[in-house]
Amino acid sequence: MKKQILATIALVVTIAAQMPVIGQNSAVKSSAKNGINSTVVMTEAGTITMYLPSSLEGGATISGTVQTQAKGKNERQIEGNKQYLSGIVVGLEGAQAKPAPGGTLVFALPAATTRLWASVKDSRGNTLSRFPVEVVPRRTDKSASHNPEAFNVPELAQTGEIITLEGPADGDLTNTILQVGGRLHRPLAESPDGIFFIPDPDYSGVVPVTVNENGVESSANVRLVNIRMSAEQASLNPGVQSALNLSVSGLENITEPVFVEVNNENPNAVNLLAGNQQIIEIRPDQVSTAGTFLYNTNFIGLAPGAFEITAAVLPAQSQHPNEKENYAIFTPASNNQQAPLPVQAQQKNPACNCDKITATITLENSSRKRELESNLERINKEIASLVAQLQDTKLSANARTNAEDRLKLLIAQQVELEKKIKNKVFEETRIVEHDISSDIAKNGDRITIKVRVSNVDAQVCDCLVAKDCVFNLTEIPGFRRLENPVDTHDVYYEYSQFIAQNSPTLDFTVGGECSKEGCNTSKYSEKVFRISFKLK
Repeated sequence: MKKQILATIALVVTIAAQMPVIGQNSAVKSSAKNGINSTVVMTEAGTITMYLPSSLEGGATISGTVQTQAKGKNERQIEGNKQYLSGIVVGLEGAQAKPAPGGTLVFALPAATTRLWASVKDSRGNTLSRFPVEVVPRRTDKSASHNPEAFNVPELAQTGEIITLEGPADGDLTNTILQVGGRLHRPLAESPDGIFFIPDPDYSGVVPVTVNENGVESSANVRLVNIRMSAEQASLNPGVQSALNLSVSGLENITEPVFVEVNNENPNAVNLLAGNQQIIEIRPDQVSTAGTFLYNTNFIGLAPGAFEITAAVLPAQSQHPNEKENYAIFTPASNNQQAPLPVQAQQKNPACNCDKITATITLENSSRKRELESNLERINKEIASLVAQLQDTKLSANARTNAEDRLKLLIAQQVELEKKIKNKVFEETRIVEHDISSDIAKNGDRITIKVRVSNVDAQVCDCLVAKDCVFNLTEIPGFRRLENPVDTHDVYYEYSQFIAQNSPTLDFTVGGECSKEGCNTSKYSEKVFRISFKLK
């Protein structure tokens, strides 16, 4: 089974192989993943990324794409490097290049060879890099999923990851038309194995895919699942514990379970308390009406330094947990690696442990937000006034010039303000399990705090029958209890307060008790969070 990696914490970059380099001031890194070989050539002007199918068969036609990213110390230098990179020519020595639009590569590979040399040259013919590309003998057999008459669109895939459309591909991208979600989409590569593409990151849920290859059209739907992970800390010292939060979206109206695989790629650096290798089962009844599933667990540091945790949805054909006998299957109702012992064999006292609670806290500087919105409203009014003024045919040339200059300045300010409001520069969201500090406020600002409490399940209950435990959140004193009108199970709490030098902290209390069989005698317990504001 091939695993698709979606999310990585601590940004550890692994390169499958490093190629030898011929040329000055350039380096090459190459890695293969999900049928695509990505080769990055780093030069003083910027990076050149070449995508080719991983399996290059002798005698076949293959296609790929080239993307460039200019760099520089200022806009003028970046623009100059962009012009330089636009003249880059990528070739496969010994293969016949076919005409193709900019950024697309099409080659007819020779039948009798095991290696070709790829070259990257600039518009003057200077060789920036040259590295080997392996070629395998042409295969006559195809996998059972390969349909010679129509393309197979997978039932389930992952946003941001490479998708392969197996079928009657001829390896030539110039006669391929791909539509995803009703929009034209540029594939990364093509070979006789199929067409390779990455859907736009804004797609989620069931999305139509249509591919027309040399006049033969196939259409089907794919469910695109989006996985996001976040951790409170990007590196941990030994013995320090942190929360790992997983959000899976695109699950609207699923009728069968979906399985997500979580892997700790650096078990010597951190330990996932619920298991370094997990498969999380997501059942239809655990998905919100918005198509989202949330999962929380904890990990602890073992050695200083960075770490990597990955999460990936398993393909539809690999969903059955029996295919992963060495993995534990986890659901939000049971985060223990071992099955619960019989009630009579456990020596536990029913209890509620609020210390295990984590909270997603959003701090919004309402004063800063109101200031930005007020400034934008003022600028919009002045822009409207100037536009009306410029429509006056009797306006003098000098007054018109002044008005046009002022309008340009205001439009630039308008764009900047809209960007700040869109990016919510007045807001920060943190996932916490203990007291925190923030510098989002200054003296006299009004701060709005929104809190969503997580881990309100068996993780908080030390019960006789762990899988039956539920933590009932009963109150956050001083906060208003609100519900998402779209999803009544999505409950959050809100509070607003002025922050001043003589009161730079805010405390809120989360309380609750465990319920259901085995936890009925649990007493009410609570946990206090403190937010300290470092006033500017």
